[in-house]
Amino acid sequence: MTSLTRRQSLGLLAGVTIPPTAAVGIAAASAAKAASIDDYLASASASEKAWYHANALAEIMGEMHPEHTFITRIDHDGYFALIAGKPRKGWGKVAKVHIDDGSPLFADDVTGTTAFSDWETGR
Repeated sequence: MTSLTRRQSLGLLAGVTIPPTAAVGIAAASAAKAASIDDYLASASASEKAWYHANALAEIMGEMHPEHTFITRIDHDGYFALIAGKPRKGWGKVAKVHIDDGSPLFADDVTGTTAFSDWETGR
């Protein structure tokens, strides 16, 4: 049994040529495969269209007001769509602090309650 090294297999692949007619066919297939947004919207449900347009509007608002972050909500029960912005500086940052003093971690240390410890003791 003969084994090929990675370098040999790459050399063999480099020697393989694609006929020009096949290359044209591949290019035509990839161009036909590239779907436009019109194709998507033609086959999308009403809910998908609503989400698409609401998100597009939020993106445009973000371009107009880059100092804000915009969110999109669609409420089908209340029959409304909401695009809301908030200043980026107002979001704040969240820090996660991990303190390890070497002692074992009990369930009530994580949850702030003794429910799990009580359940485990009762088993």
